[in-house]
Amino acid sequence: MVRRYVRALTKTYYEQLAVLRYRLSKCLVKQKGNMAPLIGRVVSTAMQKTVVVRVDRIFKHKRLGTFLKRRKKYMAHDEVEACNFGDTVKLKECRPLSKRKRWVVEEILRKAE
Repeated sequence: MVRRYVRALTKTYYEQLAVLRYRLSKCLVKQKGNMAPLIGRVVSTAMQKTVVVRVDRIFKHKRLGTFLKRRKKYMAHDEVEACNFGDTVKLKECRPLSKRKRWVVEEILRKAE
């Protein structure tokens, strides 16, 4: 009788341990930050120390197999105001600087002609 009780306890212990490991792995996956840098084109420089960058991405549709193009605009911080309209820039994620600014211009990859 005692052995059954001990086995039942150890089994539930290992089950609980497995559940905790699973939850911990999910928490680690959901953490935000350290995202891959984005590469996009500057579409607006109307604000002070802020640029609007359009990032294009192309992906394959799961069912149709066709390639789709999606665009998203990000507001990024440009401390030295070196970016101009049409420049290709690399963005790095940072802490929230304002309501919509969470990116910083890391480098200018190509100047507009």
